[in-house]
Amino acid sequence: MQDPLEYASPVKRVQALARRSEDLSIFYLGEGLLGAFKPPEMRCKAPYREMGEELWAALEYELHQLLCDSALRKPKDWTAELIEGDTRNLIVALLTLLVAKYEMTLAVAVPATALLVKKRLAGLCAKRPNRPKRSVRAIFSYMKRHWHAKIQAAYWAPTKGISRDKHSRRTRKRR
Repeated sequence: MQDPLEYASPVKRVQALARRSEDLSIFYLGEGLLGAFKPPEMRCKAPYREMGEELWAALEYELHQLLCDSALRKPKDWTAELIEGDTRNLIVALLTLLVAKYEMTLAVAVPATALLVKKRLAGLCAKRPNRPKRSVRAIFSYMKRHWHAKIQAAYWAPTKGISRDKHSRRTRKRR
């Protein structure tokens, strides 16, 4: 069964995710993170929730520095204008910020934006998050080096009864 939001616009996906639980958004964040580095037709198991929690902690910390005034514990002036305006404009601004600043795919940016909308930026600015072990860029770099190599090795690993044809796709050997 396909997700009904799979082909919806990113803004509608963010709005739908913001109405659901925070745990689901964190799970989708981890799934999107791994999905950015694996072939689309490949299915694999991974600790999506843990990956999402680590990425969310790093994003929350870095976005707090970017969007909030730490001394006053409230959103910066330009951010406050976005909060007071239309929710759609806030979603578009946050999606644009995440995709441009971190060069992330929409599969990662949509759940992250949903978490930001759900927490309300004023709530994000009310408390200072703890510094994570790794930055967002370090997480992406790690995923690119470590998981990408692991996925490619698993995807192309020789399996009994399977060979590669001239186009490097797996095909069953005929007996």
